[in-house]
Amino acid sequence: MAEDGLTMSVSAGTVLPEARQTMVHAKVVELLKQRAAKPGESAVLLLQAAPVWNGPETFPVPGGDSHPGAEVRVVPADSPLAVMEALSGASKDEVTVIVSPYGDELGANVLARVYKRRAQSLDLWEIIRVETGALRLGTDIGKQHDRLAEAVLATPNLLTRIRGQVLRRADLLERLAAHRLGYAPTHRVDAATLLEWSRDDSRVHGYLQYPATDIDELDAYLVETVGPVAQIVLGLARHRKNYDAIPLGLLLAEIYGDSDLPPDAVADAKARLEVGYFPADAPTEDALRTFGETCLAFTTRWSDNVHTSRAVTDMYDRAAAILTELRATRFATHSGLLSAGFDARSIAFANQIARSLPAPNRNELDAAEESLARLIAHRVARREPERGEPARCAMRLLRWLATPTPDINSISAGVEWQIREGAWVDRALRMIRRPDLAGGGSAFAALFEACRARRAALDAAFAKRLAAWHGQDTERLVLAESLLTRIARPVAEQAAPLIIVIDGATAADGIVLAEQLTAQGWRETGRDETGREGALSVLPSATRYSRTSLLSGRLVVGGQHEEDTGFTRFWGRRTAKLFHKDDLRPGIGEQISAEVTAALAEPSTVVGVVLNTIDEALNSDERMEEPLWNIDRLDYLKVLMKQSALAGRPVVITSDHGHISDFGEGTKTLAGESARYRTAVPPPGDGELVFSGPRVLHRDGTVVLPYDERIRYGNRKAGYHGGASLAETVIPILVFLPAGVKRPVKWHDYDKPERHEPVWWNKGVAAEQTPPTRRAPRQTETLFDTDTLGHRLCATPLYAAQRDAVRHKPRDEQVITLINALAEAGGRLPIARVAELVELAVFRIDGYIATLQRILNLDGYRVLAKNDDDRTIVLDRKLLSEQFLGGRE
Repeated sequence: MAEDGLTMSVSAGTVLPEARQTMVHAKVVELLKQRAAKPGESAVLLLQAAPVWNGPETFPVPGGDSHPGAEVRVVPADSPLAVMEALSGASKDEVTVIVSPYGDELGANVLARVYKRRAQSLDLWEIIRVETGALRLGTDIGKQHDRLAEAVLATPNLLTRIRGQVLRRADLLERLAAHRLGYAPTHRVDAATLLEWSRDDSRVHGYLQYPATDIDELDAYLVETVGPVAQIVLGLARHRKNYDAIPLGLLLAEIYGDSDLPPDAVADAKARLEVGYFPADAPTEDALRTFGETCLAFTTRWSDNVHTSRAVTDMYDRAAAILTELRATRFATHSGLLSAGFDARSIAFANQIARSLPAPNRNELDAAEESLARLIAHRVARREPERGEPARCAMRLLRWLATPTPDINSISAGVEWQIREGAWVDRALRMIRRPDLAGGGSAFAALFEACRARRAALDAAFAKRLAAWHGQDTERLVLAESLLTRIARPVAEQAAPLIIVIDGATAADGIVLAEQLTAQGWRETGRDETGREGALSVLPSATRYSRTSLLSGRLVVGGQHEEDTGFTRFWGRRTAKLFHKDDLRPGIGEQISAEVTAALAEPSTVVGVVLNTIDEALNSDERMEEPLWNIDRLDYLKVLMKQSALAGRPVVITSDHGHISDFGEGTKTLAGESARYRTAVPPPGDGELVFSGPRVLHRDGTVVLPYDERIRYGNRKAGYHGGASLAETVIPILVFLPAGVKRPVKWHDYDKPERHEPVWWNKGVAAEQTPPTRRAPRQTETLFDTDTLGHRLCATPLYAAQRDAVRHKPRDEQVITLINALAEAGGRLPIARVAELVELAVFRIDGYIATLQRILNLDGYRVLAKNDDDRTIVLDRKLLSEQFLGGRE
């Protein structure tokens, strides 16, 4: 028989180890010394061991002061007959070692012919000591542990050299436990290992196949070294409930954690779980609490990994199923971890939204804020932030409804309002269209309609101003036809720009793109110190009018030919190249055409590119279903930005017109030349106006345009443009600079969130009357206290060397403030709080944290990390101390 490769003796029924050359060598030296003192001693050594030999058949043993040298032959013998044959073949000129499981049962006649007239046994512990390179065995090893020695010798690749001189029992138990759990012997078994192991049925099954006495010893060792996680996981595994370990732990985390759950629901769930999973001997309350906390931390870490996040969802689903099976569903609906609790909080928030409409007062806003805070604090929202984003946007819109009605008293005021507030309203409205929130349907629909009604009134006010305007020049307002002159030309004085026209992009799309690009390290700049500007499209807000005029730098109607001609003419003697859709198509092995790549690499050439992704998507429902356009969804934009960064080229991003989406409530009123403009006959009706003047390029300069988003003149599509609403006529202007390129004279860097976000986006409405102030530092954060963790870190030579190696060096006072705040908060802070501490825009934090990680995360160790889908910054204080402070805080 064999167990783990270890042969069993047929006579004694005990496990015998394989003979190793080092031990055979030692036994032969003993024999040679005996023969030197007693020449008549036999030169045949009978070694009782497994009848296998993996060493050389013959090998020399050199002589010493007390014994001569000899040639040794090793002969395995798996039967008494084989032993007799080996004896017969023994030579007087060499030492013969017979390796056999047989001993006394061979009989006196056979034993009389071997060394010492008996079989020599191997000392199992001596074999282990020699193989591990230890000088001696620890005092915790004795004869009572021979079974451990047998198991260790039976396990392949377990005996590698140890560190130090003393071999301890724990050293071997650690290796044996790892092997029998299904890992490499050198794997360190900790709580995370056991939780991961609990989800691998094949490993669990393999472990349980070992003898019960072995499992008892290994279980005891793991409980001693790992703690409650081992106690509970291994106990559940024995009852074949290992797959429920982590889901059970999630429930225990909430039961024994700090929560506002109803005490009777907690008590009921606790009792049912104990009966269902620990009917005989329940672990202590401290053990259950520790186990729960560990499982919660484990799933949080797994949530950060795209490959394991789905498994985390499964664990939470199983936790909910456990409560259902145990009839503890009341606990689930109050839970801050399970989806049933998230759904209950979603319903409560939706109900509060509904009660607050159409004009929320202060008390209703406060109640909604509190309800949102409970919803966002739920583990589902933290684990899947996209689930909570519609609720955040709903709250933003509710705050907006509570603000005073803006006064659009001029064209400039309308364009500015759309860029500074209207685009943010549009962005939020897109996010609440199809919320993945229980109970949100009717409430969010009512909120959508209340906001749309307010937007419609603002569209009407703006359209009336626009219809009465005759297109006269203004000092500050950028028009489509003046955008190259007022924006692109000043940028070109610093370096030849890339000018990207994203056909159909709205001001709301511009917000998303700006956040992404600044997070990637691009520096945004602009003319207005108070924030971004917008531009006004040509009328109708359609490609052949507005895009051609924009790219030509003057009012003109036409297609691609006119755009090419106009773009080249505008830049005069300066080389300029304009690329359209067909010019961008890459060849094999390319990401974009070689011609575009070559143009971007020419330092003096102004490059223009037209991207049609959004405009083309308006014809179909599929690509418009996602609420927001970003850099990953816009064809070629990512590669264009990458190549511009490599070339040190500034980038101007704009559009020729915006668009509106079809939400299903619009109607076709008349047949028109386009979906959103028609001739002046018949006269305009409700929601329409007549527009004329030099900036109206349709035919004779007169056209009827709707400002009501529900009016269309063609068949239904996913979206439309051409009308007079703010979303269609206001163009985003975004200017980004790479490292090393100066901003134009008297322009400003946009590095503060308050430049762009309306006050109601991330703050309460009351903040309108109160200017933002910096939080007063705690006593431990003052400049007079230099013995903080942050101060000690920044004072180390290693930190200074790491900081000097990065391009954008963070200020020491920022780092000190952040590290101290993280330390005080237990190592975790939300992104928004981090942005406040280091005084940066939220959308710039990704780049800032990436720089800090390059400084702090030596050799890949995660001193600073992001969790909860990048919404939380986490500091490992112990690692920070070990890496930079020598383990001393």
